[in-house]
Amino acid sequence: MASTRLFKLLFLVSLTQAVEVFGSLVRDNPDEILSLPGLKVPPKFKQYSGYLNGSADGDKQLHYWFVESQNNPATDPLVLWLNGGPGCSSLDGLLEENGPFQVTSDGSGLTPNPYSWNKVANVLYLESPAGVGFSYATSQNLTTNDDITAAENYMALGSFFQKYPQFQANEFFITGESYAGIYIPTLAVLILNGTEMINLQGLAIGNGYYSKKNQHECRLFFAYLWIDGHLIWNNLQRECCTPTKCHFFHPSPGCQPYVNEALHFINDIGLNTYSIYMDCAGGIPAESASLKRYMFDMASLTGTKTLNRPRIPHPWKMSSDSSGIPVHSLFSSSNGLDCIDSTAITKYLAREDVRTALHIPTSVQVWTVCSDNVHGNYSITYNDMFPQFEALLGKYPILVYNGDADIVCPLNSAAEFVAGLNLNSTGDRRPWYNDDQVAGFVEERGPLTLMTVKGSGHMVPQWRPAQAFQMISNFLKGKPQ
Repeated sequence: MASTRLFKLLFLVSLTQAVEVFGSLVRDNPDEILSLPGLKVPPKFKQYSGYLNGSADGDKQLHYWFVESQNNPATDPLVLWLNGGPGCSSLDGLLEENGPFQVTSDGSGLTPNPYSWNKVANVLYLESPAGVGFSYATSQNLTTNDDITAAENYMALGSFFQKYPQFQANEFFITGESYAGIYIPTLAVLILNGTEMINLQGLAIGNGYYSKKNQHECRLFFAYLWIDGHLIWNNLQRECCTPTKCHFFHPSPGCQPYVNEALHFINDIGLNTYSIYMDCAGGIPAESASLKRYMFDMASLTGTKTLNRPRIPHPWKMSSDSSGIPVHSLFSSSNGLDCIDSTAITKYLAREDVRTALHIPTSVQVWTVCSDNVHGNYSITYNDMFPQFEALLGKYPILVYNGDADIVCPLNSAAEFVAGLNLNSTGDRRPWYNDDQVAGFVEERGPLTLMTVKGSGHMVPQWRPAQAFQMISNFLKGKPQ
């Protein structure tokens, strides 16, 4: 009996020591975030910040911030979140949209987000391509395009699973917004055809950019509500449209001036184009982070690298062009029109104690929401995503969702793109509900779900967080919306 008790005691001691050693190994992960400045209550979940290899030679180092699930990290899905641009940071998504913390308005601290997506999933926020946010290239060569970015993201995922092999078997989903309409399908095709063992189960894209032609034309049709009956729309109808079709993309010489005038109305009169029923944030310098993000999005739509967005006071002024045809013009100044204020997050991530907590080397550039260097060296490879979607449909469920107050990537552009996939409808368009209120409309077309989010603009998780949380929770669980 005594020997048996001694054996049990020694076994328990050994087990305790083993647990302590194993726990020490887990806690000693150099990427673990041990504390965050400005966060009053320590989180009950683990989180990590560091770098993943984005190229085989180690030149491209992509910064990631990984938050484990607040529920059950071992079994909950793993979700990758990508912001767009191209050239804008996914930490904007973490700290202003769907992450566990949000930066206070003065940039001094963090508050918990009750609708954080890590309540139902492990979430990986990846800053890509190299040069975005805290990501970098040791060679300082930031020349890139859609295919190179997809390859960097794919390589980074392999690097992530090397660091965290315990998550390789978890269901994996790719999510994001805006130019992630390009990032996500191109990455998913690499996963589909690649050798990495990645358990991809679905894609969710919010207010996505899918087709240059479609996006350009649909913005004008979306603006119809504001310019119907106005001379601008009458001129567009006369010069750009036949009884069955309008040609706003690559317009004729006679049509071009009126397309320009309509885009001027949309972009420059003072609408918050990211959310047309919201005011524009004021009091920010012209070269602010918010203006830069807008300029990057517009450059993606137009294919230009430099854009001026003048501040336009009212009233309208009638003038004539060289042909004598009356057109509308506006008085303008050289100041920028700012609508999305990213000052707080920029201020927070510039703090030395925050950079230290996130393990950012001192040699890495100051964080900005969007990178001039990346954007200036980025070549758009694809005019549309039809081939990628056709390769993916039937392999994975796809959620396409849009806030219905966004004119940058409007809901009708997503609907037109989906219509071009020629999928059979598998259910009538119907309302969906959050808290006993209509939250938007949804329809299924085979493996693809098309949703709108009522009253939201471009950043759905930021402006309709409860609805976005319900939507993503149902999608991850395979439940109908």
